[in-house]
Amino acid sequence: MCLASTLLLPAFSHAAPPGSLSSWTQTFGEEFNGTSLDTSKWNTGYGWGRVTDWSLEYSAPENVSVSDGACHLKVERRAQGGRSFSSGGINTKNKFAQQYGYFEARLKVAKGQSFLNAFWGKRNDESWPPEIDITEVLGRDVTRTFKTVHYDADHKKNGSSWVGPDFSAGFHTFGVDWGATQSIFYVDGIERFRTTAGAGSINGPFYWMLNIHVGGDWAGAPDSTTPGSAVMDVDWVRAWKRNSSSQGTVNLASNPGFEASGATQTPSGWSEWSDIYGAGASYSETAGNHHGGAAHATHYATSAYRVYTFQTKTNLADGLYTLRAWVKSSGGQKTARLEAKDYGGTLRAVTFPQTSTWTQIELRDIAVSGGNCTFGVLSDASGGQWLNFDDVDFFRQ
Repeated sequence: MCLASTLLLPAFSHAAPPGSLSSWTQTFGEEFNGTSLDTSKWNTGYGWGRVTDWSLEYSAPENVSVSDGACHLKVERRAQGGRSFSSGGINTKNKFAQQYGYFEARLKVAKGQSFLNAFWGKRNDESWPPEIDITEVLGRDVTRTFKTVHYDADHKKNGSSWVGPDFSAGFHTFGVDWGATQSIFYVDGIERFRTTAGAGSINGPFYWMLNIHVGGDWAGAPDSTTPGSAVMDVDWVRAWKRNSSSQGTVNLASNPGFEASGATQTPSGWSEWSDIYGAGASYSETAGNHHGGAAHATHYATSAYRVYTFQTKTNLADGLYTLRAWVKSSGGQKTARLEAKDYGGTLRAVTFPQTSTWTQIELRDIAVSGGNCTFGVLSDASGGQWLNFDDVDFFRQ
């Protein structure tokens, strides 16, 4: 969301940060199990007041209620405070603020033309930008969630949207793993977007808000279809901080998105093995559809081939690691897999699915001992069969 002046299926439950819980310490938790808002944790309204300079709602305390294990934020066509709508909103200003960590809430959004459901954060001192929008869901398009970072004094932004189920029909979790080098956004525990944009300037303790806006250029004006009232339900809100002794989700893969060297048969940071028929079958390319960034890797040849694209990491701390990648594949290969080996245990592998849509696959709990691990993608294929891979992650849990 952008503030012009003053500033900031069945239901699923992720309920934990990515990786091993031993890498994290929970710093905030609100389950809304009482009958009223816990004012030791929450304020009503926005951190700076009860209105914005661009929307139609007044954030009214009476539009926030707690019952049946959830917080209910009601928006209604009721004039108040010089605005044509009243709406519920809560925030943690001066009660909980944190720089970096994993932040997540379980929500069921309000549906209706002109409504904008939001879970977002900004600096506790109200300087703006930066801002992190963990989710924004327009009431007129409740199957799409937007995830955005805002940064730098001249207000740059970078974001993405993802189409999923009807987020107004049931509860879903929305989270962000916000660090010094990147922000990774999750829906129902599955990564849906990551960005390094603004990493150097998105800092400072952030407080967090949940609210429903009305109107503005993006959400549009209310019309005859706009309901007289609607509710965003919040099941819980939780936050964690990464333990200082943990490597956490720091990506140890070199050139994970293949942007470092562009289109080439020798992408930086990666090695290749092939049989006599596989030479040239492994390469990075800048044409076509990438999962993220401006490049991806491909295995393809017009005749049969066998090729392995890999990295070997040394001086690793002993412990559990995760390997994952975003992939696509024609299917039909004798072998098409993401694998980890030479880490002190037996070879681990996961097969590429046959799909033309980017899909994430992963190997968890790779028990490294001895400090080394080799990981990569192996193909044994007939001519014309192909696979793509991008945004490879290798990190300690």
